[in-house]
Amino acid sequence: MRLRRLPDKTLLLSRIPGDVADALRAIPGLLASEDPAVADWRVPRTYDDEADEADWQRSAEPELAHLFESRQRTIAGDLAGLAGRPRALRLSIPEAHRAAWLSGLNAARHILFITHGLTSAEVEADPAAIGAPARARAALHLHYYGLLQEMLIRAAASDDPA
Repeated sequence: MRLRRLPDKTLLLSRIPGDVADALRAIPGLLASEDPAVADWRVPRTYDDEADEADWQRSAEPELAHLFESRQRTIAGDLAGLAGRPRALRLSIPEAHRAAWLSGLNAARHILFITHGLTSAEVEADPAAIGAPARARAALHLHYYGLLQEMLIRAAASDDPA
């Protein structure tokens, strides 16, 4: 894969292999997960006192839900433009969407970790060493998302004059 900045500051991800494109297409669904463990992660328990916790949940949950939905819509909208021929797909990410992508990729990684019950050792190991195919695919997607996060962070760092 290659990431470059176009003159209008759009980020163009090119040479995307099909398996990476499939992983990217899965992000909006991951961000919309209704798995109870994911819901607990999105809005974590914060207070021991039940009344304080209820106030926190009432005040924080709508805003946090809005943030997840906004990232999901932004990423899904950008993914609608995923185009090209097999093994040479490309994706344009407007500069203004970079933060949503970084946050969405990070959330997708957490969600995969949670929903597939992955361990830190499995995430650090070769995904092929994981016996269950769905868990191995989730670990592989974690790696793809991490790679794209790194590429987006490096692109941001190259913008900094310092």
